[in-house]
Amino acid sequence: LSCTSSDLSSLTQLSQVPEIAATLADPRFQWYHIWGYSFTLPKKLSEPFTAEQLDAEYNEVYEWTSYILQTYRDTGKVFFLGNWEGDWELMGASGCKSGSAYDFSCAPSQEIIDKYIKWTTTRQSAIDAAKRDIGAQGVNVYFYI
Repeated sequence: LSCTSSDLSSLTQLSQVPEIAATLADPRFQWYHIWGYSFTLPKKLSEPFTAEQLDAEYNEVYEWTSYILQTYRDTGKVFFLGNWEGDWELMGASGCKSGSAYDFSCAPSQEIIDKYIKWTTTRQSAIDAAKRDIGAQGVNVYFYI
């Protein structure tokens, strides 16, 4: 890539990196399945995050969705923004993993489940708001878990 991760501070900036932008604009591709993590929140559910970080998460996902809706309008492209397998994230953050092995008798903690709900609800709300504000004319963005 023509940049390093230290040059970037948002999903929108990442989408504008020339090599990535060229792939997103390539007319041969219509469907995009993206594991998209913000530059705002900690990378693990086991790490704490604040209300201010959730607000920043909302803003970053809203900005990215708005950028995608405007940039790829009338292309017929469909973007799915999500995260790595949530079941494993929940188990790992709840201490149900030792090394590379998961303990299937261990259930995710309610605290981690509640954090996951806040995080995913924030992301979905940001996408919904951008679609409402910008419109999804000939392009769409969906959130998945």
